[in-house]
Amino acid sequence: MREARSSSTASICSLISSQASSISQISAVISPKRSIIAVSILAIVLFFFIKFRLDTITIKGSTYYSEQELIGRLKDSPLDSNTLVFYMKHRFGEQKRIPYIEELHYEIKDTHTIEIQVYEKILVGCVKVMGQYMYFDKDGYVTDSTQDR
Repeated sequence: MREARSSSTASICSLISSQASSISQISAVISPKRSIIAVSILAIVLFFFIKFRLDTITIKGSTYYSEQELIGRLKDSPLDSNTLVFYMKHRFGEQKRIPYIEELHYEIKDTHTIEIQVYEKILVGCVKVMGQYMYFDKDGYVTDSTQDR
């Protein structure tokens, strides 16, 4: 009986020592330095999304579209609720083509506000083709087509 105890005790001791070596290997992989760096990066990202939350978008110069229509066309992802992400995406990314709009200029007013200056296309003509009204800009491109004039 004593031999059975000592063999089970030995197997438990070897299991504990193997677990301890596994834990030391894991703790070697996740060093305190890496933990501090990971927590720091997480804190910076959290600060970034809290500090630069986009609350207000001001639209100037738009006669064809209401503020809400333009904001609806421009804010198309959850990341657009961050002022810097919205600004960088629209200022340096691919510009959306919106009928009647020539250009959009973006300006950050503060950490929660962006102002958008709208420059509209000058329409020079309208032609009815197959029941649709085609509107042309100064360069001869079709800006929009509608059933109503």
